[in-house]
Amino acid sequence: PPHCTNGINASDETDVDCGGNECPACSPKCTLKSAKWLETRVNEGEEGTTEISTTGCSNQAFTIEINIYEDKAGTDRKAATIETLPLQGDRSYYTKWTTTHSGDGNLDKYYFTAELKDNPSYTSTINSSNKLEILPSQLQECKLISAKWGQSEATERDIVNMEVNSESCASGT
Repeated sequence: PPHCTNGINASDETDVDCGGNECPACSPKCTLKSAKWLETRVNEGEEGTTEISTTGCSNQAFTIEINIYEDKAGTDRKAATIETLPLQGDRSYYTKWTTTHSGDGNLDKYYFTAELKDNPSYTSTINSSNKLEILPSQLQECKLISAKWGQSEATERDIVNMEVNSESCASGT
């Protein structure tokens, strides 16, 4: 039928020129399934990693644009586009963002949005399901690098030393 090739969603089509009773079946739509930060808290200057999963994208080329926001609604933009990924197929995609801090001494919290691009008939946008907290330098968390006992054997009431290597720790912690 002519309406199946006219470039518009007409008659009983479920999408442009496909679906319904008379047109060929529609291909599954490539959409963003999930978006989250892999870390929930990092020190200023460390990387935060985004994970974005797609569905219905096999054999389709597309890009995902990622933007960082200070609010979950995605209205207070923090950073320009951190990455535009040329992608293909269904799987999870990862990007890294080197964090910056507002400099006010408080804990910063960031969300991100991911938008599927390069598809003329539709777009798909998703907000991160969690936030990334960034600690300013004065609040950075102490990280344990390694720990080992100073000796391999001891008897009851012996004092045993432990060697601890840490990073970003105040003296005595």
